[in-house]
Amino acid sequence: SYPPHFSYALKLITSFEKFNTDKTGADIFLIINKCDHNSLLNHISKFNFNNINLNILFLEDVLNKLFKISVSRTENLTKLFKDKWSFQSVKKIVTLKYLVDVKNYDNVYTMDSEGLFIRPFSFLSIISNYLNTKRVFFNSKQRNTINGVWPQNKISKEILKTELDPPGWLLENYLWIFEKEIVIDFFNLIFKDIYKLNDLILKFPIKTFVEIVYYHFIFINNSVYN
Repeated sequence: SYPPHFSYALKLITSFEKFNTDKTGADIFLIINKCDHNSLLNHISKFNFNNINLNILFLEDVLNKLFKISVSRTENLTKLFKDKWSFQSVKKIVTLKYLVDVKNYDNVYTMDSEGLFIRPFSFLSIISNYLNTKRVFFNSKQRNTINGVWPQNKISKEILKTELDPPGWLLENYLWIFEKEIVIDFFNLIFKDIYKLNDLILKFPIKTFVEIVYYHFIFINNSVYN
């Protein structure tokens, strides 16, 4: 998350704690830039979590762990990337790789900070039901705008180096549960020869939506991932 959305993210976590019916607690990770830490602490001071293990991850530390890239804690990474979508995409996928590989989680459920839980639910059941009936939702058409076709499907083909089109607009799926095996394979395909921050910045073109690329990768390799 980032400062304008910190209050949303913390309200989301509050709603998770309020409505989750599982007896066990939950590990929740919030990934931010180091330069935004004080702002986050100011927001957290207004909340009280009882059954949540809230972990604050710094993107700079994740990049250092995965790529040995060093970034000054005063540097605003958001401003270094070409646009907010490519930055968000890198932030999501490197954090997922960190959680499944370094922290050894089998599955990670990512959520937009603007979301809220509004009625009782079982988080463990959400994960279990997904693993028993894995599917990805998409519409059957290319996403259009007034000025023409959105570039995300074309970008995905270029990143994956494939001539195979995605089956449609792959952003209809908002149950973003990521599996360890697929994340590692996807990450290893995309992030080769990363030695400095600029190598990472150049990996994703502007307007990249990493979820579309990830689901396109699954579509191409569905015989492996089922």
